Formats: sequence, C-alpha cells, structure tokens
Amino acid sequence: MATQSPEGCHARRGIEPAPLYYIGGATMDNITTLIGTLGFPIVMCLLMYRQQLKLTDVITDMQVKMTEVINDLKIAIVTLTERLDQND
Repeated sequence: MATQSPEGCHARRGIEPAPLYYIGGATMDNITTLIGTLGFPIVMCLLMYRQQLKLTDVITDMQVKMTEVINDLKIAIVTLTERLDQND
C-alpha cells in the first residue's frame, strides 16, 4: 500500500496522511468509474469543488480562532496599559 510522505503540514499537525488510492472518501475504483461515466473534466471539477469547500471551512475556522486571539490580545494590552498608568 503506497502512502503519501508524512512530511510538510501533515506531519506538523500530527495528521496521518491518507493512502494515495483513497481520494476524498472515494477509492480509485469509484473515481475510475465516475471518469468513465461522466468524463474526466466533470469529475475533476467535482473533486476541485469538494476541495474548495473543505478549504473554505478551514479558513472560516481559522478566522474565528484568530478573532478570538486578537480580542484576547486587545484585553491584555489594555490591562497592561492600565497597570503601567497606575505605576506612573
């Protein structure tokens, strides 16, 4: 069974990469059948659309987390500024 190299972002996040023959929840047999039935361009468009949806979800989650971190940092800066003003 061939697998992708565990280097890069997958290794940093501790995610075990999926085997090469397993793409987006479908096996190569399923993809081959879809290509034969629908055609290569249509199947590729569907796979890229699915990838874009996943990427959009990841970016949205990151934006929410970054907003929370920025708000926490704002509170910390205000607190530190108040403490520095009290010491003066």
